[in-house]
Amino acid sequence: MRDYFRIVWRARWLILACTVVAAGLFFWRAHTADPSYQATSRLFIGPRAVEQTDLSTAIEELNFSREFISSYAVLLRSRTLAERVVAKEHLDSSGSGLADRIQTRVVPDTRIIEVSVTDSSGRRAAVLANTVAETFVEMQQEFGGRAATNATVFEKALEPTIPLSPRPRRDGILGGILGGLLGVAIAFIRFQLDTRVRSREDVERALAPLPVLAEIPVVPADQAGRVLFLSKDPRSRQAEAFRKLRTNVQFLSVDKPVYRVLVTSPYTGDGKSTVAANLAAAMAAGALKTLLVDADLRRPTIDQYFDLKDKPGLTDVLMGTASPSQAIARISPYLGVMPSGPLPPNPAELLAGSRMVSVLDGLASGTDVIVFDTPPALPVTDAAALASRMDGVIVVLRAGRVTRDHARDAVQAFERVGIRVLGIVLNASGGEGSGRGGYYGDYYGYGAYKSADVPEVTEPIAVEAAGNGHSASVSVDLPAAEQQPVVADWDRPTT
Repeated sequence: MRDYFRIVWRARWLILACTVVAAGLFFWRAHTADPSYQATSRLFIGPRAVEQTDLSTAIEELNFSREFISSYAVLLRSRTLAERVVAKEHLDSSGSGLADRIQTRVVPDTRIIEVSVTDSSGRRAAVLANTVAETFVEMQQEFGGRAATNATVFEKALEPTIPLSPRPRRDGILGGILGGLLGVAIAFIRFQLDTRVRSREDVERALAPLPVLAEIPVVPADQAGRVLFLSKDPRSRQAEAFRKLRTNVQFLSVDKPVYRVLVTSPYTGDGKSTVAANLAAAMAAGALKTLLVDADLRRPTIDQYFDLKDKPGLTDVLMGTASPSQAIARISPYLGVMPSGPLPPNPAELLAGSRMVSVLDGLASGTDVIVFDTPPALPVTDAAALASRMDGVIVVLRAGRVTRDHARDAVQAFERVGIRVLGIVLNASGGEGSGRGGYYGDYYGYGAYKSADVPEVTEPIAVEAAGNGHSASVSVDLPAAEQQPVVADWDRPTT
């Protein structure tokens, strides 16, 4: 029942629109249609009167007359009788046309037949109803057979003053009900056909037993950008969601330590870079020495969160043109960031190479946790190549955009090769999805991309370069309760 209510609630505007439109159409049609009137006369069918008869004969005549009633109801709607009425009243219509407008009804448990005629004129409808009844009385002897019955007009039709149709108010209400039911039906059909992940329940049904580590609330359009929520608004719902994500990741480290965390998503546009950057900031705010590495060597965006454009990064370290200490920007006492560096022509091979193994071993020294932002998992193999050296993978799904099948494909891409998937982060939870954007073609090229994981940055965080080592200082104001006066030495030699 709860699922049904949720489906209806999601489609409330569709249902309301169908209701209003259908009610309006029915009301307009009724208001502009020509009126139709119906007049009714009544016939009594009894046995033929005889002067002398015994009791048994009278009973036989009575029962036999009852058998005629149903037949008479049909004969009253016959073309033969209608043609006689047309001739009497000098009508322009044919007998068949009039017969179609005659209705009869046998009143249950009686010998009364109601004869109704519909016409655009109330007066003409009454005249025709009476003429049909009178003509039938004249003709009834022809249908009587050996035990003829006696038909009598005991109530003549009166001219109706209220049209049978249309009735705008009634039709409008009926149209609204039918429109609402149509909207509900469309909502359930759309739910069956729409396989996009929209809520925690959708994730749990599609990816059980994987846990939902956090639901990141949708960000209003006027506040969108490459934002570190713990710095911009520490008390926001988004900041609290990332604290919850940090806590859940720490809980998962109890039985099996998680030092290296890879963050990815099925496709571009799911917000994986935002999750990676804010998870790293939340880890650092919790007094964990955290390193954030931008391993998305196809469409890097981490540098935009910290204003580290054109700074040495991961590719410089892999190519040997910079040391790890030169490529890491010191953001806060607990947070260091290694941007992607120049984009290479062979990102997957670079991440899977032996040089990456030695770099990872060097980065692990002196850190509590390393968060890696990687390309989406389905279009390319970069994430899978790097994930084999991770302690766990977090898959980011954007609510209303990723389908259940694609979410399963992303998770299975890691599970099939024995890589631990920590759980799911549902991004933009509570908002209406805008549909899936382009994905496969985007990630096979190496040029500039037209879209990004989140809307374009509006106010980048200021960074101050510090010496030839290319370290940097960024103003990341963490909550006072979460700051500790400990300094982590990121400018360390790498073995």
